[in-house]
Amino acid sequence: SETKEMFLYEIEVTESRRQEGIGKALIEHLKEICLEKGIVQMFVGTEKDNLPARKLYVSTNGETDEDTVWFYYYFM
Repeated sequence: SETKEMFLYEIEVTESRRQEGIGKALIEHLKEICLEKGIVQMFVGTEKDNLPARKLYVSTNGETDEDTVWFYYYFM
């Protein structure tokens, strides 16, 4: 059977609404959808210098190392 993965292309919260937990809530909801749909991995990329995005992905348990721009979420 084929492994189901989800690529999160981009997530952005309008500047006036940042720091309200909206981005985190969106990612957490996507993680729930992945579990419901049997998706085993979700991944998203960002720039190395995009510290707000990197902080968001770490805060939602995205796994990465310092040498990559990819964050992974596993649902196994």
